[in-house]
Amino acid sequence: MVTDSYPVTAADVVRIYRYLLEHAAETILSALAEATEAGTDGFRQYVGIPDAANGLPWAVKQGWSCCRPARILHTSGLVGEGNRYVVVVLTSHPASVTDGVGSRRVTAVVSALRPLLGGGTS
Repeated sequence: MVTDSYPVTAADVVRIYRYLLEHAAETILSALAEATEAGTDGFRQYVGIPDAANGLPWAVKQGWSCCRPARILHTSGLVGEGNRYVVVVLTSHPASVTDGVGSRRVTAVVSALRPLLGGGTS
């Protein structure tokens, strides 16, 4: 159980992706590569990695919630040919921040990383 005393960190999420890659978890990785633009609740989940990938292949697991007490928007996944890079951006915004503003902020973080991911900038 995750509590305030033991939060999940970006490094923890990176370890999960490395485990999946090392153990050839193709079923899971394929599902992440087929993430739809809208979640089952209708939330637009192509923020962060999908919006900033600019033609690079990606496989993602997104996360969002609001507003107890903050707006949470996460993007995590694999980017590049052969799932070369693991990218994890975990964010917390004041509840007053809209989904649109928060989503643009998350995408801006990944866009800033884009030159490091190969294939030019977004």
